Amino acid sequence: VFEVGAVVGSVRMALSLHVHIETPGAKATTKVLKFMSSATLEEVAREIVLKCNVSDSGTQEYGLFQPEVPSKSPSRWLLLDKTLENYSITSGSEIVFKPKRKSVKVRVLNDSIKTYVIDETQSVSSITDFIADKLAIQHPDEYGLRIDGRNDRKWLNPKITLHENGFIEDQVLQIKRRLYFYDDPVDRRDPARLHLLYTQAKSNIVKGVQPCKKEEAISLAAIQCQVDFGNYEP
Repeated sequence: VFEVGAVVGSVRMALSLHVHIETPGAKATTKVLKFMSSATLEEVAREIVLKCNVSDSGTQEYGLFQPEVPSKSPSRWLLLDKTLENYSITSGSEIVFKPKRKSVKVRVLNDSIKTYVIDETQSVSSITDFIADKLAIQHPDEYGLRIDGRNDRKWLNPKITLHENGFIEDQVLQIKRRLYFYDDPVDRRDPARLHLLYTQAKSNIVKGVQPCKKEEAISLAAIQCQVDFGNYEP
């Protein structure tokens, strides 16, 4: 049994927690460790690394996860700058110390699927910025993430994690432009961005997301034929 934390005023409250430890290449174990209620989750993670012989990567590669507590709190990743008190974690609670990086599949704007390694503890906004950077997308704040194939076309809440948005392991993410903050003209010398915008515009028209008149649809179909088959030469 170990203690970590500080004295808050004259009150010193120790919590006994069931810590489930998951490390790659090793059998999962559960230990009962004692922490002060005022300890930050970063202090808790460091103590687990120190006392349970976890690799030196420590909190850089691992995070703390709280399973669902029925009628009390949903399952969630715990932010390291918060304290056990902030999350109302009580003695006897279970927390999981496990790798926070995972591979996710993302359908990008040209309809291909790419795989990225993301940090599950980060917000959807941060993950969107990361993916946009990998795709060399300008103005990432105009883009958002959705779960691919879901009929409701609902955007994920950018302020919370993928897990809190209901994303599960086998699903595929989709990055799309959702807002238009900037009126910058598309530079024809930037073929990657030009192609991404073209692909999303075509998809929105074909799927009915972007309504258009019959005459406009015919004109756009003609342009698409020219793109696919080239100039007509009888």
